[in-house]
Amino acid sequence: METYGLVRMEKGPGRKLAPKVIYDKVELVLPLTERAALRKTAGGRR
Repeated sequence: METYGLVRMEKGPGRKLAPKVIYDKVELVLPLTERAALRKTAGGRR
């Protein structure tokens, strides 16, 4: 998750690292059909 920029690892107590959430909301859009994917890359709805 740190690689994708969603969390940041910060020093915790002692030598431990603790994840710190950077965003409070993440939206993920996944087309469920090939047609939906093509429509999205074409620039809008048809």
